Amino acid sequence: LKDARNQFEVEFIKSKIQKCKGNLSEASIMLNISKRQLNNKILEYNLRDWINSLRKDNV
Repeated sequence: LKDARNQFEVEFIKSKIQKCKGNLSEASIMLNISKRQLNNKILEYNLRDWINSLRKDNV
């Protein structure tokens, strides 16, 4: 159950970050969490490289 919840959380966070084109301040507002909490989730789920590639694609 924990793995399923984590997978859902990763996909949900990624979808919001994609909608905001990598803008983490906007994404944290959409997720209704602080930017610090979002950064903690990014570290927890190792999403930094994914975010960087998303930002490069949107340039």
